[in-house]
Amino acid sequence: MAEHRPLKVLIAGAGIGGLAAAIALRQQGHVVEVRHSRFHLTMTNTSSFSKDPASPAKLAPQFILPQISRRFSSDLVWIPKPTEPRRIADSPCLMHPGSLALPRRMMRNDWFFIQRAGLHRMLKDAATGPEGKGTAAALNTGCSVTNVDCSTGTITLEDGRTFSGDLVIVADGVHSQSRRTISGVERTPFSAGKCCYRWLVPTEIVKSDPGTRPLVERPGLFVDIEGDDKRIVIYPCGNNTITNCLAFVSMEDMWDPEKPGAMKTAKEAMIAAYSNLSDGFRRLLEIAPDGSESDSGVKPWPLLDMAQLPTWINGRAALLGDAAHPFLPSSSGNFGLTVADLGQGGAIAVEDAVSLGVLLPLGTSPSEVPARLELYQQCRKERAERVQEHTRIRGRHPDGSEGPPPSTEEYMGFIQHAIMHDEWKHSTDVLNNYLAAQEQGKARI
Repeated sequence: MAEHRPLKVLIAGAGIGGLAAAIALRQQGHVVEVRHSRFHLTMTNTSSFSKDPASPAKLAPQFILPQISRRFSSDLVWIPKPTEPRRIADSPCLMHPGSLALPRRMMRNDWFFIQRAGLHRMLKDAATGPEGKGTAAALNTGCSVTNVDCSTGTITLEDGRTFSGDLVIVADGVHSQSRRTISGVERTPFSAGKCCYRWLVPTEIVKSDPGTRPLVERPGLFVDIEGDDKRIVIYPCGNNTITNCLAFVSMEDMWDPEKPGAMKTAKEAMIAAYSNLSDGFRRLLEIAPDGSESDSGVKPWPLLDMAQLPTWINGRAALLGDAAHPFLPSSSGNFGLTVADLGQGGAIAVEDAVSLGVLLPLGTSPSEVPARLELYQQCRKERAERVQEHTRIRGRHPDGSEGPPPSTEEYMGFIQHAIMHDEWKHSTDVLNNYLAAQEQGKARI
């Protein structure tokens, strides 16, 4: 039996999507090189890890399965469900009466919490480490890709060097430098008018303060705080030792009214935006680390959106992840429906990677790459864009100024559409149908 020559794959970008693609293609036996200029906390569903050896269960015990959800109003009032006894005696923290949760029996796959930095580190180890199938991917730092020749599979780095391969995957994020070359159009990401402040705090510190203790009372607790057009989301990571906090505000809240054109410091702006919070929640903001330059300090994260691309593929090159379809986290507006968010940016990027791994098994010849990328786009583009639109609808302001918010039933449909998908199976079915059609064509000849 003749040995199949592996494809040489060049990946621009080493975020979640780029590293997931490196794992998927390495496991198929291909030679993978990842190039990036720099190396980001996330909630992710695992719909496409189900058949992948790099599944959360095998990667690390740091993935936390949510155990319970609680919703709070901005004045820290918890109203138990009619069937639920009050569990925090004399506590000012109460659950929203409209809170919903999708029963696990309705899900094909689980939803996990994990710190983005931890997930990124594990993906990097799985892509470049000695263990696992295939040859370890080569990781080259400090060299961003500035141009892609789609017909020859050649990339040009910022220092002028060029490298060629059988396939180029561009996964260099929302500000991709090669998006226009591949798609043929200019698409500039634009502000969604909102910003997210993110920070980490040791869970023990949150527990030690009586005002914030109910927010981390149980392992796996997801907390959702609503008020007007603002929102705070809290969930555990790092094996329940770290509390991840996200506060969503309008971009207008970031500017200093006394200094035109100047932005407030991240923590200052966040506290000012939530000045109407009760004492307990204000304490959560006050104990946030100050330094935005540190790994755990408060960092502003402008929320960006982008118009759809006419194509993700061109010759031997393909876009993946945020380079193809940047996602909003869908964590602002329409707070009365459910504690769950779509938050599918990382998950959809992983699905993209899994699809490429399925569609490009060892034995795929270089001449077949453009046709297989057509299948990749067929498998992924419509789904990713549909989830993007669900995310936009989910994030509409509850007053209807951005369009009607989704009904409870519509939103539950959004969640099920995201969670119930198995890209490994989907891409496998598409590839098998394609190969069967090819064989039928040969038989006719």
